[in-house]
Amino acid sequence: MNTLHLLNKSPFLGNTFDTVLAFIHEHDGILLTGDAVYALQPNTVFLMKMKQLPVTIYALNEDMAARAIDSTLDNIKTVDYSAFVRLCTEYKKVVTWS
Repeated sequence: MNTLHLLNKSPFLGNTFDTVLAFIHEHDGILLTGDAVYALQPNTVFLMKMKQLPVTIYALNEDMAARAIDSTLDNIKTVDYSAFVRLCTEYKKVVTWS
């Protein structure tokens, strides 16, 4: 596993989300935390784009629950804080996008 990209800002604010997508490579991962989980709302362009990527997409359970986002989405792996920490150690690099 190469790079884990951490996103914590809403995809509806600014262009960070699109910038991240431009830097994604095969075997990378994306972990959505905080307001970034809004990208998983049904029928958003962000969700459609992510589903087409050759990467693993993770989302923090607690943040999805706090924002009433469905945690049973196809191709999205939900994780708790322990798994969040484990992922950070499994990937070669971790990049936080703000």
